[in-house]
Amino acid sequence: MRPVVVTATLLLVALMVISVSAAWNPKASCEAKYPPVPCKIKINNEEWWQMGPNRCAKAYHNVPPLSFNDAEKACQEARHGNFRGYLVSIRDIVELNQAVCIMYREHTGQPHYWIGLRVVMDVIHGMGYRWTDGSKFSFSRWAPDQPDYFMFSEDCVEMNYSEWALWNDESCDAKRPYMCAMNIY
Repeated sequence: MRPVVVTATLLLVALMVISVSAAWNPKASCEAKYPPVPCKIKINNEEWWQMGPNRCAKAYHNVPPLSFNDAEKACQEARHGNFRGYLVSIRDIVELNQAVCIMYREHTGQPHYWIGLRVVMDVIHGMGYRWTDGSKFSFSRWAPDQPDYFMFSEDCVEMNYSEWALWNDESCDAKRPYMCAMNIY
């Protein structure tokens, strides 16, 4: 009887591990819940993707990786009328999943992308994280033990750190692919 209990226990543990590892499968989630919806407008003659009703986004992986500041400048060069791009801000779980799916469709290898979150210091608010587009910082998805502000030199935030969708603080000088977003209305 004992070998049966051991076998059953091992089978249960194996099923639990499989279940946990399958909890976030970008391919399945992106196809089922977040299929690609092309942006209603063309931006810089490139294909951008809807991210909510009023924003479009694009992940840039097949270009030279850039520092955080250079990636922000590259995003701001994207314009539509009076609107300009910024590194993507992520305000809730739906936007997080949409961003992951846009990144995943650009490259399935889980590259670390710059998003528009960084540490800033100002007289009124003190030190804290702020989105480059000025939107309120109220949602995060930090990887375990992050942010750690390693060596007091990690002021910028990358996504897909240890798993898809998880965030890490990183040196702003590191070169990364990046994701831009733009309000279109």
